[in-house]
Amino acid sequence: MNLPLASLGVIRTNIFSSCFALEKNVVLIMKTIEFTKMVAAGNDFVVIDSKAGIAESKLKQFAQKVCDRKYGIGADGLLLIEKSKKADVRMRIFNADGSEAQMCGNGSRCAALWAGGRVQGTGSSKKVIKLETKAGIIES
Repeated sequence: MNLPLASLGVIRTNIFSSCFALEKNVVLIMKTIEFTKMVAAGNDFVVIDSKAGIAESKLKQFAQKVCDRKYGIGADGLLLIEKSKKADVRMRIFNADGSEAQMCGNGSRCAALWAGGRVQGTGSSKKVIKLETKAGIIES
């Protein structure tokens, strides 16, 4: 699937600090995470690199907090970009409610633009990016 990159909006390099309450004593752990806020055809996403180190068990809760429009950054979804052995990158999509989606067309446009200059650390943009998703490999 080749999707045009027209109508994409990007806010680069923001910082989000997340707090998690652990146990009953409300111990707060603050972690600063670099993210990119992107918009494609009316859907907005928070895009982060998996190197941010968010624990797998916390991804659902993290997506809910980040996507909250009142107390978080506010977005329709969270895109987590990971390394892939099958494609240029792997894209995991978390909806605002924390559920993980199989694929998202507008999300893939954002992920392709985000990953374009980062693929294999080249610093140059590729014309077509292959994204591994739960639904399979797509091109964007």
